Amino acid sequence: MIYLSAPYTHEDPQVQQKRFEIINETAAYIIYSMKYLLFSPISHGHSIFVNREDLDPGIDYWERYEKRIMPLCSEIIVLCIEGWKESAGVKREIALAKELHLKIRYWEPISCSA
Repeated sequence: MIYLSAPYTHEDPQVQQKRFEIINETAAYIIYSMKYLLFSPISHGHSIFVNREDLDPGIDYWERYEKRIMPLCSEIIVLCIEGWKESAGVKREIALAKELHLKIRYWEPISCSA
């Protein structure tokens, strides 16, 4: 199984929404075109928490979440969209992937709607 890592959080809700859409396009490509098993935490979490600041589970939750899911994966794909190098979440996921000796691949965004 592949873990899809990408930046998500942004002060502009439109940027955050666009990131979510790019991540989902990439996830769809990996699942349907490449036939890989994939876990995309942003695809899962966005639908639950979007527009619900009152339900933000916080960093501790996401750290526990990553530590539980990533050991089930054989590799991580880091989606190199704007903000990925600065993202605390992406940095944390890469560090955990290295600790777990997972293969790490860096990808440019893929447009699946063509």
